[in-house]
Amino acid sequence: MARSRNKLYDAYFLSPRSKIYPVEHTHIREVIQHSRRYGVNLKTIKDTYVKYGEVLGTESFARDYLLTKILSRGFIRVRIKNHTVCCQVGQDSKKTARNRNIYTFLKYLKQIVGTRRYRNYALRVYIRQDEYLINEFDMFKAERKLKLQEEII
Repeated sequence: MARSRNKLYDAYFLSPRSKIYPVEHTHIREVIQHSRRYGVNLKTIKDTYVKYGEVLGTESFARDYLLTKILSRGFIRVRIKNHTVCCQVGQDSKKTARNRNIYTFLKYLKQIVGTRRYRNYALRVYIRQDEYLINEFDMFKAERKLKLQEEII
């Protein structure tokens, strides 16, 4: 199925090179279907699921392990829910590259939903479940925070 550039998806991956990959189902299914894109081979994915005693594609420990590995390579996991853009980043991701990629995604989002609706979105960038790097409820302020953090470095 061809993916539309003008459709708003619920999930995305942002590559270290600022490419935006829409996720049609789940992030782990996307990784399984396009494993080379994310720097893991299918054998490694299957072996990880076997190691954890889980069925391929389930959302549990093996999935967490694989996504952590992918995020540590500079990918960013994005989920949009209830007008909140949640970006999960790796612990050792470089701040300038991370902020540039998120900023690129925000411009993409604004283009799809329009400037008026865009203002009603919130941005959360986090490393762990409750450790926020940015937690902003005004997207224009969020953009400024990303820019300021980039300039400080």
